[in-house]
Amino acid sequence: MKQEDVDFWKKQIDATNRFMAPKHKIWKRLLEQYRLEFSDLEMEESKQRKISRYYPLTRQIIASTAFFNPRVLLRVEENKNELRAEVLERVSNAALVLQGAKKEVQQQIFDTLYCNIGWVKTLVNPPGDKDLAPPYVANDSMMNGMITHQRRSPFDIYPDPLTPPHDFGQARYVREDMLAPYEFVMEDERFRDLKASHRDQIMPLTDAEAEERILDDIQQTNLAADEEEIQAMRDARIAGKFVMLHEIHDRMHKRQITFASGVEQPLEDVEHPFLAGTTHTEPDPFTGEERVTGFTPTEGYLVTNGFPYIPMKFDHSFDSFYGLPMMAYGEVTQLGIIESMSRRMDSLKRGARIIVGNQKEKSLNPNVDEELQKADDGHVIWSQDPNNSFRELLTGNILPDQLGAESDLRNYEEQTLNVGSTSVGGARVTATQSALNASFGQLNREWLQDEVARVFEDITYDNLRVMADRRYTPTNFIVNVARDENDPVFQAITSDMLSARFVVNIEAGSMKPLYDQLERDDALQLFNYLIQVPEVPRQESLKMLLRAFRVPNVEKFLGDDTHTDATRAAQLENMLMLQGQQLQVNPLENHRVHMEHHQQLFKEPQFTQGLLPQQQQQVAQIMAQHMQLHQQALQQRAQGLSPTAGAGGAGGGADVQGNPGGTVAAAAGQVDSAVRSSAQTIGQKVSVDPDQN
Repeated sequence: MKQEDVDFWKKQIDATNRFMAPKHKIWKRLLEQYRLEFSDLEMEESKQRKISRYYPLTRQIIASTAFFNPRVLLRVEENKNELRAEVLERVSNAALVLQGAKKEVQQQIFDTLYCNIGWVKTLVNPPGDKDLAPPYVANDSMMNGMITHQRRSPFDIYPDPLTPPHDFGQARYVREDMLAPYEFVMEDERFRDLKASHRDQIMPLTDAEAEERILDDIQQTNLAADEEEIQAMRDARIAGKFVMLHEIHDRMHKRQITFASGVEQPLEDVEHPFLAGTTHTEPDPFTGEERVTGFTPTEGYLVTNGFPYIPMKFDHSFDSFYGLPMMAYGEVTQLGIIESMSRRMDSLKRGARIIVGNQKEKSLNPNVDEELQKADDGHVIWSQDPNNSFRELLTGNILPDQLGAESDLRNYEEQTLNVGSTSVGGARVTATQSALNASFGQLNREWLQDEVARVFEDITYDNLRVMADRRYTPTNFIVNVARDENDPVFQAITSDMLSARFVVNIEAGSMKPLYDQLERDDALQLFNYLIQVPEVPRQESLKMLLRAFRVPNVEKFLGDDTHTDATRAAQLENMLMLQGQQLQVNPLENHRVHMEHHQQLFKEPQFTQGLLPQQQQQVAQIMAQHMQLHQQALQQRAQGLSPTAGAGGAGGGADVQGNPGGTVAAAAGQVDSAVRSSAQTIGQKVSVDPDQN
């Protein structure tokens, strides 16, 4: 890299550090308050009554926005093949589960609440353990050979300071800081072309740098550590010999650049790995499989916004990409409630109950004070003047305004942060106010939930786009590619299966609590309406209802009525074979249903009475050949092979009972055996009466 470019990036690193420093200060203060550390209260820590308002609000927001697994709905624009869209949906939903995207996004929501923006990074984990991206510590938690998404700490992400507030895609660059083990950095194949003089400059963090970084980590990860824990973490960090790396994604020049602290020249300066383009392949001379031999970039990126980072941002700002975190708007109410509660409890503690007695009573009964202190229920204390001899001093009363102030603070907090459907602050409100608060809480929740759904949409978009590139297509990602999920055909994902123009939509309701019950209620309402519409087939309405209630095998539950089309096709084929026509097997046929109806042909009057023995023998042979094709197709499915024309369909690799493999082949063999037995019987009859016409 030219020296002027090195100087530019050094200045940008310094500029982004200064740009993010005041924001880090705010985030750290909010995270301290989440840990019940209130340094801004004007009272001694021993008198503070630490009641967290952040904790229940954080749980409520996360639970109400990303509680369940999201459900991907996908539409293919350029291809009207419904099966293609359905397969892409299965790929997308299965990928989210394999990647553990739900837990990453949940942590991202937490980051967004306290740091304004949360981040998830798109990564590819190649097969094996050596070819990993920094910081080299997550390979065992990710599926090998699979695209994945991981949450990144907001304290480690440094966007371009000139990024507009509404569009991350207009940033010139983004930088990520990461600590990587020294030994892995030195063994990384990407850095081996670095000059020996520059490689010698790569050094682990010093003791002082390691300790400073640990203190930052403690504040970033909500860890309330004491001195012993800090010392243990410091020793582990120093012994681990970590190197600070600065990974820069330059969108304008389509480059990925990696600097290391203390090294002048970058360790890496390459074309961005997620550029869109044309992948060149050629067959392997030994295996015949296609292998990638080159890549020519075209325009654009495989990832959203041109960066392998997906931001989550609940609120907007005016002149900067970053604004105040959501919880910062509740900081004043949090501190106010704690201060008021602390003063109230302190006042009650200092305001002990005091009784003033008449001196004359003491002279008449020297032990009257002890009797008052130790008196049990029903105990009688004799006094000369019970009404005037003793009087209680009223101390420790709470001012009404203080209780009202606490109630107002809770009200303001709910107006800002509440996502529930009812008031939880205990404030006294009218029925009208309660209805308005409930509507606002629902609106607020749906607003936040829409942003979470948008993140899942971007993750799904990146998944499909990156996996469609042959450089990154997973080799062990198996999904069902059959039309019917009850009879699956499992096949490894290939890039051509994902090459389509598609529109991704996340059903936001799929992340709500009680989603299953809501879905079933909606399905029941829709079924009650559709069942009265004559244009809608009854069987399709029943299928929709049974799927909503998670019935595992819909077709088996409904019986043969669901195979009407397959039955009619098989009956038509029987008529054609009675006429002596030889037929091939369509890949999309339901082979099991076809074989069952073909076997019934030998019992039909058209066969037993309408044909001569020679004709019966000819039809039996045609039928045997046709049944053999069905049997071969079923065997291919049982072995997990994709269906091919004339040899199989999309019905799946399971038998009538849902058992895979050998049971399917056995069932098909029984049908074929019956056909051959029938043909043999006809042949014997012909040999007995050779002259019969």
